[in-house]
Amino acid sequence: MLARVMHRLGSNEHVDLVWRRRCLDTREYVTFLAKDIDRAGRVVNLHESSAGLSGGQRQKLVVFCLAAALRYQLTVDEESVPSYATIILDEAFDKADRRYTRMAMDVFVEFGFHMLLATPQKLLQTIEPYVGR
Repeated sequence: MLARVMHRLGSNEHVDLVWRRRCLDTREYVTFLAKDIDRAGRVVNLHESSAGLSGGQRQKLVVFCLAAALRYQLTVDEESVPSYATIILDEAFDKADRRYTRMAMDVFVEFGFHMLLATPQKLLQTIEPYVGR
């Protein structure tokens, strides 16, 4: 059985290419539910997908989900902040614009992460306000 799966993953036949794309595309089988909650505890938005969101809203949702998932995995028991919160990103914002980079950094900081970034020189001015925090 494993040999057949490996064969299909390496095959260039059309039917196998379609199968591989469907199997490896997490949008086909991973679902999520995200709630935007204001400071008063009221749900202001409910997301079951990124459908209907603008590009910027979609990007923010992705970064927020990533930060929330990392915080969930790194936080021990009922603590509100992870005990070890260093996130290492290698060229994560290389193709991002300044607005998106700032928004993403704000989300990571809000979740209590210490960021270690390997980034191209063109982004140094954008991330400078976050250095030394």
